[in-house]
Amino acid sequence: ADPHELYNLAKEPKYVQKLQELRTEMDRWLVAIGDQPNLPERQLVSQLWNGEKKQPMTSKPTTTTSNGKIAINCTTVGASLGYKIIANGISPKAWSVYKEPFEVPNESTLLIQAHRIGYQASEIVEVGGL
Repeated sequence: ADPHELYNLAKEPKYVQKLQELRTEMDRWLVAIGDQPNLPERQLVSQLWNGEKKQPMTSKPTTTTSNGKIAINCTTVGASLGYKIIANGISPKAWSVYKEPFEVPNESTLLIQAHRIGYQASEIVEVGGL
């Protein structure tokens, strides 16, 4: 009924109970994951950087091959991995998010980069001759 989400249902009296239920669940979840949403930015940055004064860099990703599939890993805890497969000289504009080992077409090149919130992105790793 509101595809562009322009109407705020939280203001509706008939949704007071649902709003409280969702707030309670959000509070429970924040405690469960150890998040502190009201932390001042300076403290948040210090926490993300493990108390370091200089922004840490996400570790360079590595690859392994097993059963014809490429697996991507990163030693930085909490890092997300992105990749591009360059095949026939064509590089996609967007990065794909790594989820599980995958096959790469013959004679392709793989570009990989790791990211972690609050850290600098890793250098881009190029794996050729696949």
